[in-house]
Order: sequence, then C-alpha cells, then structure tokens
Amino acid sequence: MEREIAYVLKAFGRTSETFITNEIYLLEQMGMRLRLFSLKSLAGQERHGKLEAIGAPVTFLPETDEFSGINFAAWLWKNVPRFAAAHRAIYRRGPAAYLAVLREALWMCLAYRESIFRLPRKVFVKEFLQAGYIAHEIVRRPEIAHIHAHFCHGATTVAMFAARLANLPFSF
Repeated sequence: MEREIAYVLKAFGRTSETFITNEIYLLEQMGMRLRLFSLKSLAGQERHGKLEAIGAPVTFLPETDEFSGINFAAWLWKNVPRFAAAHRAIYRRGPAAYLAVLREALWMCLAYRESIFRLPRKVFVKEFLQAGYIAHEIVRRPEIAHIHAHFCHGATTVAMFAARLANLPFSF
C-alpha cells in the first residue's frame, strides 16, 4: 500500500496563498501522495489557476458559523450536529485519547485568552470539532501515515488535534 500524507489547509486554492498551491503541485510532481483537507470552501472566491493540475483528492469540511453576534451555546447547538457522527466514531475508537484531546482543547480555551478577566477563547472548540471530522476521515483510510499543516495558525491546531485523535505523527 502506498502511504499518503493528510495535508490540512485553511482554504484550499486561495489565490492569496499561491505558494501553498505551488508547494502541493511540486510535492505531487516529486511523487508524494497527498490527501487534502480544507477547513473552508472557496464558494464565491477566485480560485488559483494551478488547481486543475493537482490530482490530490480534497475534502472540504462542513462549514462553521462565525462566533460574533451569537451566544456560544447557540453556536454549539447549530454547529455540533455537523460534526457529531465523526466525533461519536472517534470517541468509540479510543475514549481515553478522545477525552485527553478534548481536555487539552478546553484548557487552551482558558490558557490563551487575553487575560484572566476575559471569557475563554471559543476557537479551540471549533478546531476540536474540525479535528474530529478529519481524524474520522483519516482512520477510515489506513494509507494515511502522517498529517501536515501548511502554516502555524488554526490549521496547525486542527492538525495537531487530529493527529492525536488518529494516533499519527504530524508536522507543520
């Protein structure tokens, strides 16, 4: 079986990030097998011209709503169902690992807020939901042996959580 790398991106095909699209193209030209996971779709945005030359399959994650202007409980109520089936499957696969990653995400919500007087940062909950979706897709594909994120930002946190949930190494 040929091994693949799960490549996690914030939004695959953005014209503002041509270096990432070119990197994926060059990695494929070198013979690497990639499977792309895009946290956002590019509906209504201009797409990079080199996309047609890239052969890697792309999985676009379910969309999440913005946090602004909505109570966090209402946000969870609206967004969790999009990820629930994947999270149930990953939990059943390894409850201890799942709960350890969830605990880390919740800890990060508190640890990385602007001050102790501020509300917890909700973004890590969103990234945990996205990571569970990716981990579920990855464990169904035993050819995936590594997870890589293209930048040090949210895609990296998602890749880190997904790697821990799927018990795979990751890089960024």
